Amino acid sequence: VESTSAQGTHYAFKHALIQDVAYDSLLGGPRRELHARIATALSAGTAGVANPNPEVIASHYAEAGMPKEAIFHWGRASDHATARSANIEAASHLSRAITMATQLDDRHEAAETELALRARLVPPLLAAYGYASDDVARNTARATQLFDQTRSAAHKIVILRAECQWAIVRARYGRAMEIAVEMNRLARDAEDSGVALDALLLRGLVEMYAGQLRTARMTLERCISLYDPDRHAAHALRQGVDIQSA
Repeated sequence: VESTSAQGTHYAFKHALIQDVAYDSLLGGPRRELHARIATALSAGTAGVANPNPEVIASHYAEAGMPKEAIFHWGRASDHATARSANIEAASHLSRAITMATQLDDRHEAAETELALRARLVPPLLAAYGYASDDVARNTARATQLFDQTRSAAHKIVILRAECQWAIVRARYGRAMEIAVEMNRLARDAEDSGVALDALLLRGLVEMYAGQLRTARMTLERCISLYDPDRHAAHALRQGVDIQSA
């Protein structure tokens, strides 16, 4: 369908197959430019579309070859999905963002970005598939490969906590204890008492499941005694675990 206005001639390809043929006939450069223009218009709210979904904008930025912008909007899409408890959808959006992170030119930036995204991926994976799932294991395994290339202790702690929980449920208590000790070291370095409590809690759980009941009781009682509801409330909210009720 052809129409003419003050802005020039416009073409609308209403049949899906004709749309595909027209799209496929575009060369790579013009196609990326069009996607970039669409994404920019949608982001600015000037495309005549009310409140476009972030994943739509992210898809256009991805097709435009603009990974940073695509990652940002995939992240927003994940946040929106998480707010609706749509955890599988949230994980899917973050997985797309991770794919885009590999396209960043700076290798250090790519590693930092991927680790941050994989840390964000932990909660929806745990909620959707459980602590012992292979998806959690694959995510933490890849994340730990990035540790040497990054400096973010906060992201490392999130990943290590997930790996420790995975190891406990899989009855790999030796590995779980190693992780709890490493988390305690990171907590000391960061002077983060909340993470130190997490490390104590996980250590106590490892000892309990491994049959070291007396030692586990001492560890968990110490954890409870150090817990301050006022001081650690924000940490509990971020991690989704209240030490006193865990």
